[in-house]
Amino acid sequence: MEDLDYLLKELNKYRNNKNYRQILEELQTNIIKINNVRIIYKFAKYVIDADISLLEDIIIKTNNPRYIYLFAKDVSGANISLLEDAIIATKDVDYIYLFAKDVANTNVLRLKNVIKTFDSEKYENLFNQENKNITSQHPIDSLEICYEKLKRELKY
Repeated sequence: MEDLDYLLKELNKYRNNKNYRQILEELQTNIIKINNVRIIYKFAKYVIDADISLLEDIIIKTNNPRYIYLFAKDVSGANISLLEDAIIATKDVDYIYLFAKDVANTNVLRLKNVIKTFDSEKYENLFNQENKNITSQHPIDSLEICYEKLKRELKY
């Protein structure tokens, strides 16, 4: 486990300390000032009392599809609808696909249609070649096949 992950998880042990809230707010303020999307994501993921809404807004403003996806997938209390709009705005078909596959409570059909709208050859070919009976399947079933191909391609 990375040292940062460990330290952020350890911070939660001090929630009953009288200075905890002040230290937490100062730490969060400094993490935001550093402006490192990876650290902001990890802070939101591991620190129980982090201001998720504030950190989520910062992640969205970066327009970084990887961290928008990870935030939605891993951060408790994340606004999935807001992050879904943000992942679409990135126009990154790979991460839109992963978002549809991995993020709970997302609109899979909407994301699938967005992928088709962007006319990505990679996904159009997958949908057309491997999903001849796509209309009779639930949208996630067709995404399952694409997900396996994408994992192999990205070595995910």
